[in-house]
This record gives sequence, C-alpha cells and structure tokens, in this order.
Amino acid sequence: MAAVVLIAGVIAVVADGRSSPHDGRVAMTPLTPAKANSKPKSTSTTSAAPATSTTAVPTTPMTEPSVPITTGSETIESSTSAPPTTTPPPTARPVAATSEPPPTNTAPLPEVAIYGDSLTVLSSARYHEIADNEVDTHEHAFAGATLPDHRAIILGDTVNRLVLALGTNDAERQGAQPWADFFNELPATKCVVWPKPYEGSNNMTVFNAQVTAIVAAHPNVHVIDWNARAKPHPEWLEPDQKHYTAEGRNQYAEMLKEAALTCP
Repeated sequence: MAAVVLIAGVIAVVADGRSSPHDGRVAMTPLTPAKANSKPKSTSTTSAAPATSTTAVPTTPMTEPSVPITTGSETIESSTSAPPTTTPPPTARPVAATSEPPPTNTAPLPEVAIYGDSLTVLSSARYHEIADNEVDTHEHAFAGATLPDHRAIILGDTVNRLVLALGTNDAERQGAQPWADFFNELPATKCVVWPKPYEGSNNMTVFNAQVTAIVAAHPNVHVIDWNARAKPHPEWLEPDQKHYTAEGRNQYAEMLKEAALTCP
C-alpha cells in the first residue's frame, strides 16, 4: 500500500512539469494506517499541579485584629473575624409602687411642769411611759415635799402649764395659809391644775376644804378630785393611808397625765 502511494506522488510531480532543483530532496513520509479500534487522542492538555509542601493548620480559628474605621467624628472598631453580636435588651422589671409615709406631726409637744412629792416619784416611771408621746414634761418631785419647798422655783418657771400634785405633807405641817399667799403672787396667765389629795386623815380633810375655797377665787386654777376617785378603791392604798400599791400608783399616773393635758 505504501508503494502505491509513493508512485502516485512521483507521477503527479512529473505531470505537472514544475520540478524544482531540489525535487530530488523531497522525502515522502509513509502514512501509517489507522487502527480500526484506536481511540482518538484528546486535543485538550492538562497540566499537573505542581507539588507543594503541606503545613499543618491550627484548629483554633485566628481572629484578625480590629481595624478602626473613622466616620466623621466617630471611630468605630471593626473586626473581620465574625459579624457583631446583638445583645437583647434586658427585660423590664416591674417596680413596686411605694406609698409615701404619712406626714409626721412636726408641731412641738405642749410643755408642762409637774411639782410633786413621793406620790409623784413612785408613779413617775408609769407616767412617762404613757405620757411622753403627748406632752413634754418637766418634773420636779421629791419625798416629803410641800408647796413652800417648791415656791421659789414655781414662781420663776417659764412654763405656763403647772400641775401642783401637793398637799399630803402640807396638811401635817403649815396647813393651807401658804397656798393662799402663793396664789396671790402667781400670775393669772399661768394655768394651774391641783389634784385634790386622798383624805386619809382628819387633817387632810380640813386642808382640802380650805384649799378648795382658796382656788375658787382664781379662775386659772383647775381641780381634779383624786380623793373622790380613790375612795371607792381601798385596794389602791397602803396601810398608812397616804401611799399607793402598784395598782394605785398606775392609777395615780393616769390621773397625772390627765392633769398634764388639762390646760390648753
């Protein structure tokens, strides 16, 4: 088959009549017959990837540094590692309504001066327990006291409310005359309360009658008849008929509080 092809080529050159000086140098390459079942070669070329060295990559993701971005007068920190997270606003908590405390009474307490003897001294603790929230008390009392013992202090006292819880010892000593003199000197602007003492003796009964007549001429003097309250309660009295039992002292303290609040 190759010989036939070669002869055909030579004949063609001679017939054409255009031989060249170099015609003798033409080399004919015999054709190689194609194999019946051979596959065509692909026209695309694939280059193999160059071999590269392998470096272990850390499993912990690397975070790129923040890059400040300036917009106008503000500088914003940006990060390319992850999108910004949004924190949900805190849930509003209900606020319990508070009621305002009731207004306190800022008015000063009324002042009163109590002048007494041992009966006042023995009832003093109970009196202050029940009266201090209502009245400002200036207490002057000691055992065996009489009105003349307190006279100078009372006349110089600036407090205008006076309680004279006296008389039990006066009845056994100077009687009622010092009381008459005293009320003649005391200014009528003073408000006075006299608790009439318990009548445990004849002298006491006479004294009470005399002083009651004296104070009747002075409208600024108020009388609380303690004698009438104590008479129905012998259990309030000690055997000496002057001093009081525990229950009697409590009752006497209640009476002193009433006396302290009598004057306007």
